[in-house]
Amino acid sequence: MIIISVIFILAMSLSGMAVSTRMQFNKSDNRNTATDLAEMGITYYQSVVNKLVTSSNTVANQKVTDYLKTYPSATEAQITQKFNESFENDLRTRLSVQPILKNTVENENKFEINYANLALVSGLFTVTFTSKGFAEKETVIITGTITIQKSTSQSTRVGQTKPLPSSYLTTENNVIELQGKNKIANYNTSTYFMQPIHIQGNRSLIIKGDAFFSQELTFQGSANITINGDAIFQKAIIFPNGNPYSFCVYGNTYLVDANDKLINYPITQNKCSKPPSRDWSIDMDGGTTVQY
Repeated sequence: MIIISVIFILAMSLSGMAVSTRMQFNKSDNRNTATDLAEMGITYYQSVVNKLVTSSNTVANQKVTDYLKTYPSATEAQITQKFNESFENDLRTRLSVQPILKNTVENENKFEINYANLALVSGLFTVTFTSKGFAEKETVIITGTITIQKSTSQSTRVGQTKPLPSSYLTTENNVIELQGKNKIANYNTSTYFMQPIHIQGNRSLIIKGDAFFSQELTFQGSANITINGDAIFQKAIIFPNGNPYSFCVYGNTYLVDANDKLINYPITQNKCSKPPSRDWSIDMDGGTTVQY
């Protein structure tokens, strides 16, 4: 009888230990699942905010267009301020419309996003939020921050080595003298100019592609220079006094430095220069930080 009692007690003890271990294992497993769900919510919310940022950029650009109709002489600083204010107001409204987002993944497993705040700090917007993962009776909360910064639009040609003539479809080995009866020099492909170019009066140089100028480009009067692609200059341009000429580059402009590398070459006289990018964006890879 004593032996039976001892065996019974040991069996109950072992059974209790097994139940406790199983419960602890289930609790740990559920917590891991809840953590995975909270992390899934962060990825989901990052894509949501990215779409909202794109929409707010569109609205801000339209606001700037309307603003310039009323204030056509506004400075770039005023335009940028108008854009940033419009962007912030629109994004704040979009984030606040649906401050809580819920998504059921499977059965009772789900995540919930709670938007907290949009702030502008040191020239960067930050969106703070919490992501909650629910699995059985376990809940894991992760605090997240998404940083929104100005989009970068630096051309990939900056820092590259000066291109060779073979990288252009056409190589022009002759001096270009647009004067007298020579009214137009028209090139239908990308062109590498080996010799100087001189344009006098009402004459046109038109390049329907990229252009490289290895020697000086000089012009006067009502000359017209149109380049549909990028323009690279071995030597800086000396622009004539007055403004009867038309200088138009639709692509990017570069100058070759002393090390034969390309650097940005902004040309204020370029009537077709691209407006600076005012848009905001998030880094989908490293723009989000989390705290468990």
